[in-house]
Parts: sequence; structure tokens; C-alpha cells
Amino acid sequence: MQIGSLINHAIPEISQQISIGEALDKMELLKLNQLPVVANNQFKGLVYEDKLLDFHDSDFLIEGLPLDAQNCYLLENQHYSDALKVAQTHLSEVVAIVGPELEYLGVVSVTDIIAHISRQYYTQQLGATLVLSMFERDYSLAELSRLVEANNIKIIHAYVETDPVDAAKILVTIKINQLDYTKVAATLERFNFIIVEQYGETANTNSDLDRL
Repeated sequence: MQIGSLINHAIPEISQQISIGEALDKMELLKLNQLPVVANNQFKGLVYEDKLLDFHDSDFLIEGLPLDAQNCYLLENQHYSDALKVAQTHLSEVVAIVGPELEYLGVVSVTDIIAHISRQYYTQQLGATLVLSMFERDYSLAELSRLVEANNIKIIHAYVETDPVDAAKILVTIKINQLDYTKVAATLERFNFIIVEQYGETANTNSDLDRL
């Protein structure tokens, strides 16, 4: 899905002509710590609440401040997952969206993106989830898919993150299109993959339910 479809029109941009006090009032109303600044329909950057609070003159205009996160934007046709990386880079809750001429179109919030991912991959599709720990050099989605599909099962979602226990490794989370992960787990372990977490059902679970 293109990021432009997730623009949150309830989050307004602010002008450089408003005061610090007005900007802080908007942030308080919206429960946000950043707001986009727009001039002549062009995204100029973000203002951050903590920096505005450092100024003692609430009547000081935004145009007199150096703006942060001037590159915190994406083109409307980019994928929504790119927004999470941009937001993390700028420590921001929002990412500006611009058109082909870099004209400002609106912002997306990290909260809305996470909610979309949750609906897309977790609530609408049933299946087991396995978390694998490995060195980054050993990661191959193609190889994982081959092993999973050998059991007539498919990976419907995969996510990679740094292992918080061992910074030299990564955690690979895969979601498959079946609740019973027994065969997949056995196959992966046979090829020396380390499974640190698993969520779903097993063949024993199904047998117990049948007996009940």
C-alpha cells in the first residue's frame, strides 16, 4: 500500500507566522509532540514540543526558529513501511507526505501505520508465528521460504530486528498461513535454525481438543 493512502487529515500543518504559544496549544490539543511547518505549500520541517518549551517568550514566531527534521518526508507513492524508518531516524511521531513536485499533502502518524500493519498482517490472517535467532550473515528469506513451503505452508509475513539479547544477531519473525507450526518448526530445527519463540497450535493441541 502506498503511504499517501494513510494521510491523517486530522493533523494540521502550522504556519511560520504563528507563535510558539499557539503551536504548543495545538500540540496539547492533538496530544502530539511534533507538528509539520509548511510555507508556500512546501514542507519546511518539524517543530518539537521539548524545544519550544525551552523558549521563555511564547509570543516568539516560528519563523524565527531553526526547524528540525527537514528531510522527514516521503513521496506519496512510496511504501508505508518506509515511513517507520524515516520516523525512527528523526525521532518523530509523524512523517510528512509530498507530491511529485514536493508539494505538501499532509502527514501520516506512526500510530496509524502500526494500526494498519496490525490489521493487515495479524488480525485479518490466521496463522502461527515463529521467532528465530541467527547471525545476519545466515539470514535468507528465500531459504526460509523454501523450507517452509516444503511442508505445503507459506510465509505470509516476515520481520527482522536486532536481537536485544545479543547485538551480533538478529531476530527473524515469520508468520505462516497455518495455526499448527509443528512441521515447520521440526524442519527448521533439522536445518539448525534456533527457534526462540513460537505462537500457535501444535498437533498435540488439536488432539487434546478432539478428545475433549
